[in-house]
Amino acid sequence: MKSMNLRFPDEATYEAIKTAASVAGVSMQQYVADAAADRALAKQKAFVEAALEHRDTIAAAFADVDPDDADPTSLRNMVSTATDTHMAAEADDAQGNAA
Repeated sequence: MKSMNLRFPDEATYEAIKTAASVAGVSMQQYVADAAADRALAKQKAFVEAALEHRDTIAAAFADVDPDDADPTSLRNMVSTATDTHMAAEADDAQGNAA
């Protein structure tokens, strides 16, 4: 997996992240990677939550075209599985890099 070096704007920021990682019981690298993944996936999660809020309308629209696509739980399951798979892969990569 690729890696990158980070520069912190000041010593206080560096120390704050170092302390937070220590409290969380993970390396700084893992802490920063988790924070970045959480932030990146937040947009996806917001999109899915909005879609699920409107699932009845969406399901009705799909039912008009293909009744097999009208099940709104399939969207939730598909996204949940994709997110879980992505997070597991990231965790495996991080553990591989830390070793």
